[in-house]
Amino acid sequence: APSSAMALDGSNMISWWPGDGNANDIQDGNTGTLQNGVTYIAGKVGQVFKFDGVDDAVLIGNPTNLHLQDFTIDAWIKLDTLTIDYAERIAGYSIGGYGFFLAGPPLVNSNGASAVRQLSLDKAGFDMVAAPFALNDLGWHHVAVTKSGGTVTFYLDGVSGAAQRGGSPIDYYNPGFVFNTQFMLGNLDGQSQPLHGLLDEVEVFNRALTTAEIQ
Repeated sequence: APSSAMALDGSNMISWWPGDGNANDIQDGNTGTLQNGVTYIAGKVGQVFKFDGVDDAVLIGNPTNLHLQDFTIDAWIKLDTLTIDYAERIAGYSIGGYGFFLAGPPLVNSNGASAVRQLSLDKAGFDMVAAPFALNDLGWHHVAVTKSGGTVTFYLDGVSGAAQRGGSPIDYYNPGFVFNTQFMLGNLDGQSQPLHGLLDEVEVFNRALTTAEIQ
């Protein structure tokens, strides 16, 4: 949310996409391009990005200041449906890069999730870790993931949960991300993992925020 973001140390924030009628990055100029019919509606804070769950995306590109190994990604999210296919992307890169997403049924147990629509982080195309909680309603939620070295922590509405894989805690996740694809909001570059719902106030920081900062 803007009020909390502005209270934080701006030097650690890389990008901030409010979705207020455009895809501008009001922090550092990594402005996006709407693809395949993304629209705006009134939402959590001003206007928000609306994704159709079919092929929508906001293409950010591949700016070097998003080439991060340690980071925080946070956003407000509101789903339009509880039906999910493979996965729904919130923000991140494709193959080899980091991605923040919701895990669908094919990822449950087989690749590290243990519940449908579990908040997850992956090195896309390789492996993933998941949060100990999932989104199972159509209300607004604040979601975040932080990574510092091998420590990954997820947040749902300010409540923290340590990374796990297949329902078991995982103490170390540092796969080494590479950046040969495009950063996107609401989908995955080169593959179809579209978000079905609303996304607002997407932020990326170059360090792991503390629990107090997330809250």
